[in-house]
Amino acid sequence: MAGRANSSSSWVVEMEKLLEDTRPSVEMERWKQRSIYRVPEFIKKMTNRDTYQPQFVSLGPLHHGEPHLVPMEEHKRRAVLHTRKPLTEFVAAIEEVADELDAVYEDLDDRVNRGSFVQMMVTDGCFLIELIMIDQSPEYKNTDYTDNDPIFSRSSFINLFPIMKNDVIAMENQIHLVVLQRILFVACNGTPPSAGEINNMVRSLLEVPLFEEGVEKLGLHFLDNFHKQRCGTTSHWEGSDKYEPRTPSAVELSEAMIQFKKSNTESIHDIDFKNGVLSMPMFTFHDQTEVELLNPMAFEWLHPDAKHDVRSYIYASLTNLSSQK
Repeated sequence: MAGRANSSSSWVVEMEKLLEDTRPSVEMERWKQRSIYRVPEFIKKMTNRDTYQPQFVSLGPLHHGEPHLVPMEEHKRRAVLHTRKPLTEFVAAIEEVADELDAVYEDLDDRVNRGSFVQMMVTDGCFLIELIMIDQSPEYKNTDYTDNDPIFSRSSFINLFPIMKNDVIAMENQIHLVVLQRILFVACNGTPPSAGEINNMVRSLLEVPLFEEGVEKLGLHFLDNFHKQRCGTTSHWEGSDKYEPRTPSAVELSEAMIQFKKSNTESIHDIDFKNGVLSMPMFTFHDQTEVELLNPMAFEWLHPDAKHDVRSYIYASLTNLSSQK
């Protein structure tokens, strides 16, 4: 019994030490910083678990070092060396924001020490910027790379980036765009691109239209910017306490003499009904559709500040599909 009493006492002491962390102001700041999450098991069981994690190249600490991702580490290190800048400058730039970067991750493994974390951010940041540079200039050619380079030649980039794009928007494979900002600060000799320009670089690499509202505010990460491309930065739809079991199917709407018209943009908000004509964006299914839908939906589920527009849109679409079976 004495052993149990001592155990309980130490637990009470430990809990009392954590008491200050429960203050609303402290907890609010903690949740405000967090933006990169591990997808809960119950979501993975309902969908395809591979969708949320990297299959080719790791970014950030959550899947770093997994055996199937190790081969790309050599190429990421080459991207750092080809910047032709002193490594100490990159390290110093990232160390200045290391606490901020650490705080964005949910459940970060304690085995990732500070030095390894900073090195990882530098390496992954330089790798992404190298991809951005190749993407921005069709005629781009770094003389350090050969024409048959397996990753950084133009032909290799064209062949491989469709695969890498899936990894770049995977929920568990994100790094904060502050990393790109700090790397470019060094690479551009202290005059980095603006937040809006970095957002546009990300948009270009992802091959999606640039969101206009709030573009000058630096996005959280690639997935955040991808989500904003689909939804904008503010919700256009208001919630309701009234629950509709389903929306009418396309067949039912057509039978009610409703006509359909393709919207002018790809935004899920570009939906209008006027004079019996329902306008909405065309939705195209392709090999990446699963990744491009499940990850924004997971981000909406896990990030308190994210609107639920993709989830609402997809739920309505699936309801229509199921009603036609």
